[in-house]
Amino acid sequence: MQRGNKTQVHEFRKAQQTTKRVIPVINLDEEDDQKPPPLSSKRKSSELSSPISRKVLKSSTSTQYSSGSQFNSSGLSDRTPISKSQASVPTSMDETILKFYHSTRQTPEVYHQKLSLIDQIFKCIQPYFARCGLYLVGSSITGFETGSSDVDLSLMLNNGQVPWRTAIQYLGTIKAFLDSKMRGKVRGVTLIRATVPILHFCDTASDREYDMSLNNDVAVRNSHLLRCYHKYDQRVGPLVVFVKRWAKFHNINSAKDKTISSYVFTLMVIHYLQMGVPGPPVLPALQHTHPHLFKENIQELDMFLEFPPQKSSGCSTLSVGQLFSGFLRYFAHQYNYKRDVASVKHGRIFHINSVKHKRIPFQDYQKSSWDGAQMYIEEPFSLTNAARSVYDENVFSRIHRVFVRSSRALDQSKDINSVLQHPF
Repeated sequence: MQRGNKTQVHEFRKAQQTTKRVIPVINLDEEDDQKPPPLSSKRKSSELSSPISRKVLKSSTSTQYSSGSQFNSSGLSDRTPISKSQASVPTSMDETILKFYHSTRQTPEVYHQKLSLIDQIFKCIQPYFARCGLYLVGSSITGFETGSSDVDLSLMLNNGQVPWRTAIQYLGTIKAFLDSKMRGKVRGVTLIRATVPILHFCDTASDREYDMSLNNDVAVRNSHLLRCYHKYDQRVGPLVVFVKRWAKFHNINSAKDKTISSYVFTLMVIHYLQMGVPGPPVLPALQHTHPHLFKENIQELDMFLEFPPQKSSGCSTLSVGQLFSGFLRYFAHQYNYKRDVASVKHGRIFHINSVKHKRIPFQDYQKSSWDGAQMYIEEPFSLTNAARSVYDENVFSRIHRVFVRSSRALDQSKDINSVLQHPF
């Protein structure tokens, strides 16, 4: 990884392309011989293992939040129902979704605070771990965050897996560093000896919670991928954030409660925008159309990639409100949960038998993540079942009921408030 403490932010240029629609369920024996043209880029090789330097603080904040002046305080929260007085006046679905999105996003100031603390933490521990890199991962970097989002970090020490006992030892050492050198800036530093060890602490100034893991390269890659999708089309961010609000209101967005995690909901939205949209899709399968953006070497990933605005020709022009309605309808009535495996990586649906028979592209099949699950969403990099938390049949029935009733209510009323008045 990088030997200094500077992170470079690069800009990419995207060649205009037309994305073909595909048959929902494909035969895995068929070969996809069509390769898309490469993305035009003048990218120089660089290593991305540094802390978030002051250069990045300035660049990423100004880039990611170019429309920051649109923030407002509507007072809406994830669990705030729409009152009957509010529901009595039909509200534009687009207006409601966009208002919620802009009112709940983290402000540039909050983002800057997160990056500043991460920079200080890196400088504290870097002298003791040669060639390490500290990465901001999760919703804080993908663009699907809210102002209350916690902060996830991955400390990359090498390219391999760290044994559990070694991870405990390393995190214990970092805990001692933070307790002694970051006193007054962080508090409540706790080593959680879980299956995946975590170092948990709080920012003293804001009470914001942080979780640090070791060598979580999948989290780094996923964060980079989701950020790319967020930047590709301006409808993606508002749709994902509002779907999470809807799911939280109906209590179906917690992996620990055997329902769907926020991460899996994000994959479901992207899958719908790739395949479920009537007419041309909103999103391509970026790992297929732009494979060179997703380097094997994590050091070469540009965590602050920017896509230029996309031309609407050949792409869906549905509004974000229409897409939300379509998302509910798709997973209520069209998606076959017993058979379908949604693959964001390939922009397709595969048959579950292709997974159980270990056929391509599921080379890294892990039996435990697929067997017994009630729904199948492929994890884009590890190729495991990201929805493995949904294994209880009764819980799954309730999840599906929420989709069906929400879709019916919205189709009948044409008012988005109808799905947020009471849990289904």
